[in-house]
Amino acid sequence: MPEGKRNFWTTVPGVISGVAAIVTGLGVLIPLLLGVGSKHTNKTTASQSPSPSVTSSTGTEGTTSTAGTGGPSPTDSLGSSPTGGTSTSPTAGATGATGITADPTSLSFGTVRANGGTSDQAVTINNPGSVPVTIDHVAVTPSNAPFTITSTTCGEGSSIAPQASCQIKLHFAPTAVSSASAALEIHYHPPPSAFTSITLSGAGSLL
Repeated sequence: MPEGKRNFWTTVPGVISGVAAIVTGLGVLIPLLLGVGSKHTNKTTASQSPSPSVTSSTGTEGTTSTAGTGGPSPTDSLGSSPTGGTSTSPTAGATGATGITADPTSLSFGTVRANGGTSDQAVTINNPGSVPVTIDHVAVTPSNAPFTITSTTCGEGSSIAPQASCQIKLHFAPTAVSSASAALEIHYHPPPSAFTSITLSGAGSLL
């Protein structure tokens, strides 16, 4: 074989080995370079990320919240429900008004023969306050109940002096063999729109 060709084939393996070594070195170096670049990019991004904003609120000095603090509720108004009782809360201009009381607070007429038998009871109305009380209305409800007012010193428009009393007499005359119930209502002032209610009960029988 000529000398030139022998030298060429002798150097080819060395060249190939050198190229392989370079490729191998690049295979190791490139990932390292990429890893360093990625870390650098992450650090740069993290350093440039905006920090969370913090919102602060400042309350107005001297301002107080009344929700759920148990503040004063509006004054209860006195109604005229037939099932209610007597309110004894004085109102402005009615100092000393404590409301009237009934003695007894309920009347039982017992069992009476229907269509002929009767029973009578009385209730005393007291004014324990220090100011006069005016009677506005006195009635038995419902109006068709077998109870009637026969006489009274507590008539509508009358006045009960402090520590004084008046009386109402009632009559029970059942017309059916059954139990009966009603209420004696007394509306008065002061306090405004106040009332008291006395329960009435009885029963009619055959004998």
